Amino acid sequence: KDAEEAAKTKADQEVAKRKVEEATKTKATEEDPKEEAEEAAEKKEKKAAKKKEKEEKKIKKQEKKAAKKEKKEKKKEKKAKKKADEEDTEAEEVQKRQRNGAEEGDEGERPVKKKKVDSNDDKGNKNYIKNSIHVNGLPYSATEADVREFFKDCGSILSVQLQLRNGMSSGRAVIDFETTDGFAKAKKLNRKNFGDSGRYVIVQGNATHTPLKKNEGCKT
Repeated sequence: KDAEEAAKTKADQEVAKRKVEEATKTKATEEDPKEEAEEAAEKKEKKAAKKKEKEEKKIKKQEKKAAKKEKKEKKKEKKAKKKADEEDTEAEEVQKRQRNGAEEGDEGERPVKKKKVDSNDDKGNKNYIKNSIHVNGLPYSATEADVREFFKDCGSILSVQLQLRNGMSSGRAVIDFETTDGFAKAKKLNRKNFGDSGRYVIVQGNATHTPLKKNEGCKT
């Protein structure tokens, strides 16, 4: 009888044990989907955060690039403005020099009493050149070739002397013509525009000067 009871007790214990195991297994099975859902949600959240961080980095990079480009453009504009200002200043100086040259030319046009000199008299003024003219108002950049080109239709030119002031062009020149006819034609160019310079020249006749001999290779 004791043996039967012991066997029954053992059987009951095994049944109880199986029930506990089954209950535990059922509970685990019920909790797994919940854990998986939470894990999936967490994973999704991390992925979204990572994507957001990547987007923010991309935006910052674009903003930095745009700022750099804007800075470069401003620097370029500043440089262009500086260059334009310098060109305007230079243009104003050129115009000022031209105005001053024109004013000097106008002043030089005033009649001046000259001594009567016979060009055929060896005892007369040796500095007197019969067919010589004096030109005022030339552009400061004008060369001898430019002057010769301007007066080329007047006839043969013996010499062109560009007059300097402190080593720089003064906008004046003395031109000697071979013939009286060339001299007369040159005087008709008084107040005519010098090429494309936009400024006119003052031409005066019978200039008195000392004929200069050019050094070899001199072009002015």
